[in-house]
Amino acid sequence: MIKTTTYNYILLKMLFLIIGGQILCGTSCDRKQAPADDPKLLQLLTLADSINHFSPKTADSIYRHLLSFRPKLSINLEGEALLGRSVVFSNQSTFDSATILLNKATELAVSHQDTSLLMDCHLTRGNLHLHLSNFKQSKLSFADGLQLAQKANNSHLIHVFQMGLGNVQLNDGDYMGAVKTFTESLRVDDANGNEENQAIAHESIGMALSFTNNYADGIIHLKKAISLSKKNGLTRKQAKALQDLGIIYKNYGYPDSALMVYRESLKMLSDLGDSANMIMVRYNMGLILKNRQHYEEAEREMNEIYEFCTRKNIAEGQVASLSTLAAVYEQTGRAEMGLAAIDTTIAIGIKNEFTANLWRFYNRKHEILSKLGRYREAYEYQSLAEKLSDSLFSRDKQTEISTLKTIYNTEKIDAENALLKVEVKHQQNRMVVIWILLAFGLMIASAGFYMMRLRMARINDMKLLAEERSKRAEQEIKNKEILLENIKMDKQLQEQDMVFKTLIQADLVNLNRSVKEKLEPFILAIPRKKQQEEFERTLYELTRESNRDSLTEFEQLFKQLHNSFYDKLLEAAPDLTKTELQVCALVRLNLYSKDIARISHINVNSVDITRHHIRKKLNLVSNESLTVFLLSL
Repeated sequence: MIKTTTYNYILLKMLFLIIGGQILCGTSCDRKQAPADDPKLLQLLTLADSINHFSPKTADSIYRHLLSFRPKLSINLEGEALLGRSVVFSNQSTFDSATILLNKATELAVSHQDTSLLMDCHLTRGNLHLHLSNFKQSKLSFADGLQLAQKANNSHLIHVFQMGLGNVQLNDGDYMGAVKTFTESLRVDDANGNEENQAIAHESIGMALSFTNNYADGIIHLKKAISLSKKNGLTRKQAKALQDLGIIYKNYGYPDSALMVYRESLKMLSDLGDSANMIMVRYNMGLILKNRQHYEEAEREMNEIYEFCTRKNIAEGQVASLSTLAAVYEQTGRAEMGLAAIDTTIAIGIKNEFTANLWRFYNRKHEILSKLGRYREAYEYQSLAEKLSDSLFSRDKQTEISTLKTIYNTEKIDAENALLKVEVKHQQNRMVVIWILLAFGLMIASAGFYMMRLRMARINDMKLLAEERSKRAEQEIKNKEILLENIKMDKQLQEQDMVFKTLIQADLVNLNRSVKEKLEPFILAIPRKKQQEEFERTLYELTRESNRDSLTEFEQLFKQLHNSFYDKLLEAAPDLTKTELQVCALVRLNLYSKDIARISHINVNSVDITRHHIRKKLNLVSNESLTVFLLSL
């Protein structure tokens, strides 16, 4: 079962001992009479800062206790207590209260020209804006703080602000910019010999490189972070770096290596009592085990995660673990249990308004119902999923058909107007003929009658001609619609063939990488060098497909079908990265995130994050479909 630690009890006991120590040392029982620079107050501030993320209520009580000593508190101590409370409210998503406290601390720092406190204010404000995804303001706050830190020659805060700027770039999708910023921070840390900061910088560089699909270099940096953390006894940082390394191994196509580092990280997190990160690690392990068809182990992991998240009322963890459990049940022939699990997932998703993922849950239920032979219900849930997912029909084709219909209607109206004019003109002519006939009598009556018959024949001919033109125009519209449908169908078949080939190639690359990973250790077991070389050559021939880049071949085929897609996309959002352009092309083909992940060799979460960044760069509002937009280009 998942291990938990009673933090509140321990922290309250520490607080009691510190406050009790004041009484034993002869300080006044009236806390407001304590001196401003009392070391015990500094100890309380340090304690509150250290427990802020683990026990926010206890930390907030300590901060409020410290602020009760005003106005005898030092400016710095008062400001830090205000900032501490601001962080507590920010972590609880009470952003208005957090901003008010942050503004008070900033006013205090500015009015007393306290540079140290002002730098802490910039740091807190930058993190608050980053949490709100207000990247522009976050970047300004971190940049202002960095300037002050450089003037004060404070190497630690220089590192902190540079890491903040890198995180802003990372969250904003500027992965190469983040790598550059983190590398600059690493140079400063190397110059100062601060190995703890070096470990943080290496870990950040590694994760940023993984977003650019540079997994090999990312692994090197993460291993350096792990080594430095282990050397300096930084167990929590070591566990976090191992966790990140597992993610990269998983995305890089080395599930065995990912499981190995996940288990090592899990042991450390268990010793630390860090339940939240343990859940994340165990969920990733469960996904790997499911994908490797180790269903019994995967089911056990997901059940324990679901039980923990239910006790802690973590809805996101409940739907994630239940959805995976439904897949495990389905794949192990327990479709009824899978149906019950996905029904519970849908209920929790609706209750918590997880609209973005509901269509996936409906689609999973459709698959399970199909296996059970309940096709009518399966069709209903497939329809629900399709309504929530992106539309398949192109706006260009809809516009083209609409234009053709408009032309047809215009031609029809013009023909009717022309016919009406002819009718009016001939009516006037008939009246003239009548007057002539009346004037000239019966002699010319027959001639007039003949002429009238002749004109009527012409009118009929014109009517027939107009009707024939109308029929031809209508038939032309139908022919164009059929042609458009044939073009659309042909293009869809080509796209499906391209996607199928790309998926096959991606799976082949993953298979070859797995074979290569498993066979390489046997080289060292061969005693003779010549035999080793022969083995290496054979292994290379068997697994050389692993070096192929399925995305490059995909891009070549995609550009043949949609030669102007990338140009139009870059006109709409010039700052899209290569990875985001590739994901846009795959989304344009209406692929699910899991298929995009297979082709791109990344995880589904990374695909969803990338889609989120693409929507931001394209300035799409929440109710606008990304797929519909891309199909319109």
